[in-house]
Amino acid sequence: MSGEAGLSTAGWPDPRGYLWDRLQVEFDRVRTVGSDSESAAPGLYIPEEEVTNTLRAGAAEARWPLDAERLDLLARHYALTAFEVDVLVACLAPDLDPSFERIYGFLQDALSRTRPAVGLLLRLFCPDPTGEARARGSFRPTSPLFAGELLRLPEGADAPLLAQAPRADERVVGHLIGDDSVDGRLLAYLRLEQEPRPRLLPASAVDQALAVVARGAGDLIALVAPPAGGQAECARLMAREIHRPLLLVDVPALLRCQACSPPQAVRLVIREARLLGAVTCWSRASVLWQESEPVNAAALATLESQLRSWPGLSILADDAGWEPPPTLAGRVLIRLSLPGPGRQEREQAWRGALEAYGIQPAGLEDELSSLARTFRLTVEQISEAVLVASRRSALEGRDTPGTEHLRAGARAVSGRRLTELGHEIRPRARWDHLVLPPDSLEQLWELCTTVRTRSRVLEDWGFGDRLTGGRGVTALFAGISGTGKTMAAEVVANELSLPLFRIELAGIVSKWIGETEKNLDRVFDAAADSNAILFFDEADALFGKRSEVKDSHDRYANLEISYLLQKMESYDGAAILATNMRQQLDDAFLRRLTFTMIFPLPESEDRLRIWEAVWPPELPRGLDVDLAALSRLKLTGGNIKNVVLAAAHFAAAETRVVGMDDLTHALRREYQKLGKQMTIAEIEASIR
Repeated sequence: MSGEAGLSTAGWPDPRGYLWDRLQVEFDRVRTVGSDSESAAPGLYIPEEEVTNTLRAGAAEARWPLDAERLDLLARHYALTAFEVDVLVACLAPDLDPSFERIYGFLQDALSRTRPAVGLLLRLFCPDPTGEARARGSFRPTSPLFAGELLRLPEGADAPLLAQAPRADERVVGHLIGDDSVDGRLLAYLRLEQEPRPRLLPASAVDQALAVVARGAGDLIALVAPPAGGQAECARLMAREIHRPLLLVDVPALLRCQACSPPQAVRLVIREARLLGAVTCWSRASVLWQESEPVNAAALATLESQLRSWPGLSILADDAGWEPPPTLAGRVLIRLSLPGPGRQEREQAWRGALEAYGIQPAGLEDELSSLARTFRLTVEQISEAVLVASRRSALEGRDTPGTEHLRAGARAVSGRRLTELGHEIRPRARWDHLVLPPDSLEQLWELCTTVRTRSRVLEDWGFGDRLTGGRGVTALFAGISGTGKTMAAEVVANELSLPLFRIELAGIVSKWIGETEKNLDRVFDAAADSNAILFFDEADALFGKRSEVKDSHDRYANLEISYLLQKMESYDGAAILATNMRQQLDDAFLRRLTFTMIFPLPESEDRLRIWEAVWPPELPRGLDVDLAALSRLKLTGGNIKNVVLAAAHFAAAETRVVGMDDLTHALRREYQKLGKQMTIAEIEASIR
């Protein structure tokens, strides 16, 4: 048997030469013993003379596409013995040169046996029966050749081991002749990155990553970062630092692999890492520890097994909420937590991303500063936002994106997970649509200013380190339905160019103890990367339960409200509560809010402004319509809008202008919705 370590081909000009020599020895043995094929009918056997000529020609042939250097590197990565290297070369030979098929057929006394069976491989490369017995271990499923997906035995084969013919995997054959294309079964779940990219990570994250790689012991790293928080970019940085390509693996997608089982998919990924000498980054890796899915446990067990024999740099990455185990596969899992970029780092990232896409940031400096303050995006999101902006501007025939394109790109890449739990409101309301007391308008502007200047005050001016509570901006909008709370939230979102999501608290609150908190966790986890203003409507669903503690349910009701406020305070953005039950809230609760705004029932003068504001210029108005008279009715802005809209439908049905009769009819219907039964005559009397 050839030596236990190193290549047995070392004394030959290439691996093919050694194989030809061993085949010649076996051919001489078979010819000496004799073959039953000579008595077979012509065409059903391979003539001895043909094999003699093939071996003679093959030994003289210098061409052989197998890359000996790659073979040597593969043997080192898999710790193959010399015997195992010989077996691998013999098994892949027919894929490189069809003449081997005829030789194998002759040596195995069967025209159809064009691949070397285990019995033939043992005879070729083992000098004696003792060596053969020891070499059988190389054909076990746990051996490097098979566990590493280099060779495979025929599926469903029930023949004895000696009669089974291993085949080299096509990906392995391709690699050994210079093809670095990733296995086709993995293309939907894995991405190979070899080209350098601009370094966009914040300086603090760069320093952390390079320090871990420099220690040399960090061959197994748990990378914890916010969603889209630079995980891939950090992995690229570490791979680039050690001059390796990077394999980015989407773990949840890999576990749904259709082309093969998840454990085999894991083995194929590690095989790619070995073949390419690549760093692997397992994105969203925490799913492997979700024990409710048996397939996850099987994939994790396979990964552990593979990592025990593969010492290359492997990175397991997931969101900030992930708590990785301290060890994996008998190795310490070094934790590396990435902080989110600060305002200055975000501004630098915007500038770097523009330059990376060939866009000169000159003329956009003020806008970049505003974008960095307004949108708390990660480095990867900023890069994606610039790509979106440049594509949108190109569609409009513009060479470079403008302010509106960059803001649209920032909104587009903000997290979308919140859409499953809330309703996105497209803000259309403007300041001139609001009819509120001057002090309320001033407070609303102060709310916008506070959100806009958070980064400067908390980061640049040091208040972030002094605040023991949360860093979020919280507000209470209190007033009966229809007084403008939702419109005010729209105005804020419009002013700040931020997404606005309405969360219906009635659907969050549960009668089961502890369920409300879980539902709130889901909402705020989904909102973490949304850059959205959260508008909690129907907060009365919680506040209506707030009371003096008389039993355990009262205590938990109060805890739910405190928990909501705690989550709002820790939310990295603005969160607004809307309620018409301010009287239910005690001073301690109100003190924890950044803003408390009252939306009163409008006075007569304000109601007239609302009647005028909600009437579109295109809506034809009859000469008998008296808005001043209508403003005497004590209605909210929401009521007034409903009345004008209903009156417009009544008039449209008759193809005429909106008249006073339409408005009084609409008023009657609106009062009915409010639980007031008023006749047309009573309404007319009220506005005289």
